[in-house]
Amino acid sequence: MNILSKSEILTNGKEFSVDIGFDPYTGLYIEMDTEKPYNGIGYTLFSNGEIESYTYYANGIEDIHTVEFYSNGKPMTYCDIKNGVGDGEIIKWNEKGIMIYWAEFEADVQKRFKEWNDNGELVGEKSSLH
Repeated sequence: MNILSKSEILTNGKEFSVDIGFDPYTGLYIEMDTEKPYNGIGYTLFSNGEIESYTYYANGIEDIHTVEFYSNGKPMTYCDIKNGVGDGEIIKWNEKGIMIYWAEFEADVQKRFKEWNDNGELVGEKSSLH
């Protein structure tokens, strides 16, 4: 897991709804005014200028990973993605930065998970779901 810094996102990415849009006819994320499928990092901002989320796109499809943040800049959710589908890890943190959820997915199917309370104490776990 590699979460990009704010400066990396702003330097290398394009803002969603300003530079990138979603084409409902093709189901792809495109570069505005070109209709070309977008390749790269797309991000959204909170009104305070902090990063709200970012996602990698390949040929207009969510790919590699997506990350959501709290308005204080701390990560809220990390999700591995392959071709628009959850594939790998999903991790969630509370606003204090304590991990509260971890799961492993394959093709959007949850394989196993662990869940913690806000104090970091394990409260739930499944090694495989059938």
